[in-house]
Amino acid sequence: MLTNKDLANFALNKATHVSSKYMWGEYGRTITNATIEQKARQYPLRYSQARIDELKKCTNGYWIGCDCAGLIKWFLWTDNGTHDIRYDSKTDRNTGGLWNCATNRGTIDTLPEIPGIILYKSGHVGVYIGGGKAVECTLGRYGDGIVQTEVSGRGWTHWITIPDIEYVTSSVGDLPAVGDIVDYSGDVHYSSANSTRAVPCKGGRAVLTRIYQLGRARHPYHLIYIRGSGSTVYGWVDSDKVKVIESD
Repeated sequence: MLTNKDLANFALNKATHVSSKYMWGEYGRTITNATIEQKARQYPLRYSQARIDELKKCTNGYWIGCDCAGLIKWFLWTDNGTHDIRYDSKTDRNTGGLWNCATNRGTIDTLPEIPGIILYKSGHVGVYIGGGKAVECTLGRYGDGIVQTEVSGRGWTHWITIPDIEYVTSSVGDLPAVGDIVDYSGDVHYSSANSTRAVPCKGGRAVLTRIYQLGRARHPYHLIYIRGSGSTVYGWVDSDKVKVIESD
């Protein structure tokens, strides 16, 4: 079962590592001329010629298109990024559909400190990632595509939970913090948080010693291997490959 922690890490990873553009009706597919034309035919009022021209600048194979509910679909339809997108009509929900299927709801002033809860306001959703921060896919003053924002000041009215996700509230399994013992599933590390040169290492148990610009840096977590564990990681790593084993 997918968890709220999975969704929070998935959203944060996409905001940090993926080049994205807001596309109404999209859910994580690579932007191509074909996808632009398809969505422009499907939603003509949402795709002005100026917007089409802007999106066509991003058809080099490195950009994905998404909208706010599409970020949730992307997570569900790839089983937390473990396989390619597989359409599922049961979870093909817009913002209203997410609201209607909610298993629990509350006003934003009662938002619990549970990363992975969905934030809601009429016509828009986002993902709470903890510490007063959210990830959302938007177009406007806060960005164009999947971005990290502050919860405060965004006009969120409610939080919701949905039936496709198991909500875990224990500290172990939440977003990592400095001092946590973690399992690193990757096989490379970096000399700095924004380096592009990967150095091979062995994954495994490590201590999280620093966090740098979470949501903005390429590799925001600094790990040091635990002796005797078989791990050799000693550097900066990607957030989506770090899982808390024991919280400090």
